Amino acid sequence: RLYSDLSLLTCDEHLGADASQIFNSVTGLTRLMHFRRLYPSPAMMKERLLELIAAEEQRARRGERAEIRAKMNSLNDPEMMAALESASAAGVRIFLNVRGICCWVPGTREGQEGTRIVSIVDRYLEHARIFSFSNGGSPLVYIASADWMRRNLDRRVELMIPIRDRALVKRVMDILDACFRDNVQACLM
Repeated sequence: RLYSDLSLLTCDEHLGADASQIFNSVTGLTRLMHFRRLYPSPAMMKERLLELIAAEEQRARRGERAEIRAKMNSLNDPEMMAALESASAAGVRIFLNVRGICCWVPGTREGQEGTRIVSIVDRYLEHARIFSFSNGGSPLVYIASADWMRRNLDRRVELMIPIRDRALVKRVMDILDACFRDNVQACLM
């Protein structure tokens, strides 16, 4: 009974200003510039995701708890896969829900033991993209329009939005949790 397309309705002035800038850049009135809260592609999203993955890897290397959980439709970007590989080899626990194409397979025994990749194909095409990084116990949670694909991260205008409100973080994490609890439609990849 779960169908999730996610959006955020907010009165946050910084997000509003960033959204206006996105629309102005898409219409050709301005160029993509610095944003306060939004992470658009191709300008900033991949760079931010790689930073977040690297931060989890550094936590794992220090012996701290490090975890990445993400839901998307496809994963085939070489830089993202290399970052996940490095993180998994360092001991980051990685849980991915990839509905369709997933080109990454952990290459080390440690990476394979700490990684779980599932696919859920049901009646509806799920469009929610959720990315969660444990961040030393203060999770950073994002929703996005982009999959971790080269075309989405390098060639299209897409958005990644931080979820900051605690109640909303819980709600988004509940959706992510449900995806990993599925024992009927889920297929372990």
